[in-house]
Formats: sequence, C-alpha cells, structure tokens
Amino acid sequence: MHATAPLTQKVTPNVTQFAKLNVANARETTNKRYAIQNNKATDLYGHNKAAKPRPVTRFSEANTGFSNYPVKYASSDSKLKKLEYDSDCGEYARSLVGEGRKKPVAYKHKLLAATADPKIGNAYFIAPAHRGTNASAVAAGTAAPWDLTKSVVKGATNFHVATVVAKDSTDDVITSEVNAAFQSQKTPWFSMYAGGGGFFNTFRMEYQSFPGGIPTDPVVYDYSL
Repeated sequence: MHATAPLTQKVTPNVTQFAKLNVANARETTNKRYAIQNNKATDLYGHNKAAKPRPVTRFSEANTGFSNYPVKYASSDSKLKKLEYDSDCGEYARSLVGEGRKKPVAYKHKLLAATADPKIGNAYFIAPAHRGTNASAVAAGTAAPWDLTKSVVKGATNFHVATVVAKDSTDDVITSEVNAAFQSQKTPWFSMYAGGGGFFNTFRMEYQSFPGGIPTDPVVYDYSL
C-alpha cells in the first residue's frame, strides 16, 4: 500500500517537545525532532532545535517556540506553481530537487541499496525491476497517506518518487510527496519512513515484478541533479 508505514513506537498526545502545539494523535521521529499528525500530514511539526526542511524556500514556517512547515508555492514560475498542487510525483520531486535552478537541468538516477537513503535534497525513485512488466497493485480501501484516519481508493502506477526534505539523525526520514495513484489529492503531504530501508519496505510489495512467474523485488534509485 502507499500509505506511509507508521513507526513502531506509539506516540502519546502529551509528548513534551510538542505539547505547546498540541500535536495529538501524531507520529514522531525516534529522537523526537519531528512529528506528523495522522489526520493532517500536509503539515510537518519540528522541535525548535530541529533543522528546517529543505529546500527552505518551499516550506512556510509558523514559529511559536516550535515550528510547523506547510508546503508553499515554489516561485513566480507559473509551471512550478501548477506542479505544487499536481498529483504527478516525478514532476513535484523535480521541482523540489531543482529548486533555485533557473535553467533546465539533467537529473541523475543512481542505484541505491534497499537499506540506503538519499541525502536531504535528493529523492527516492522506486520502480519494478522489470519495467513494463506490471504496474503497482491497485488497493481499494487503503489509508490515505495525507490522512491515515480516512480510507481511499488507490490506482496503479509504474513508479513512485519522494523527495527527502529532513532527517532525524539516521533513524528516520521525512519526505514531501504526491502520488498520481490518488487523483483527488493535489496538495503535497509529508511522509515519515524509518531510516535504512523504511521507504523500500513500504513499497516493496506494491512494485514487485514477476518475470517468469518469479517474484522480484523492485529497485530504488537516488534521484538527484
């Protein structure tokens, strides 16, 4: 399924670092630097000592001792503004990875180990190992990644791209992403994955391929400039 895999630890509503923001019903990173509400993943909450998500020009900051970072328009470029609320994961990732570049740039795909994570500012790119042999599974009634309390229908896609905007040490990874499998959701959301394989494990079954009837794991790339 596409919905972000919640981290294993349970989160109480009155976590000390986030009590002033009343971030109840939330997932937080292992070291308690970031939190995402289960029912509103369009905002990322950060401890006041946490690094700002990057690129910093793409996230508004509301600072009350702690911070929440809703996604904002890219720039005055009309195409990027359109992409900001589009459901194309690749185009949205390109607009984040290439933020600040005035001229078109060539993007690179470097094969990653399943347990590796891109650096902040780069993106995960996952796809079937045998392209063209299948699309992702269609899941009816999966949890909406922008609101885990809601059930939505998910369509099939051939790949998924998600940009890494923050990390909590090496333990957890925060991405900002959209997905064409959810055509009704145009606003990007934040996702949280366990570092060292969390992203791969979340999408492993969805993007398996079956050459000769043999299940084959998907491949993951580091998507960068």
